[in-house]
Amino acid sequence: MIHDTLVDLLTIQQDIHPGIFAVMDGTFAGDGPGPRAMRWHEKNILLASSDQVAIDAVSAKLQGFDPLSLRFIRKAHEMDLGVGDPRQIEIVGYDIENEARENPFTISLSALVVFCQQLLPQRILVSFCRSKASLNRVAD
Repeated sequence: MIHDTLVDLLTIQQDIHPGIFAVMDGTFAGDGPGPRAMRWHEKNILLASSDQVAIDAVSAKLQGFDPLSLRFIRKAHEMDLGVGDPRQIEIVGYDIENEARENPFTISLSALVVFCQQLLPQRILVSFCRSKASLNRVAD
């Protein structure tokens, strides 16, 4: 039920606000029972996209999931609400395949915070933030 609701909400959001841009803050992530009992990991990753399906797909892939096996991503992809197949997403700034191999644990979705920034449509920026100064460079 939640998967259908998420796709319905995305459809409504695109009708009302078609130009929304999303950024996911993955500087810290956690695995285990969350959000209060998670084991925290410093990941230093930011995702940014004007395609909410693509950003969820890349986030899912980073967490070790096959994005198209998640019903809400697959359904949104099939309805052309965005791109859910990571093979069709241009990723700029970092090879996420390295991340998946180096860190084989699951990141809790509740550990990611969404905030806004501007980037070209259909592209996702993946960046490492080593300090506040580098975070400011990503935001510029």
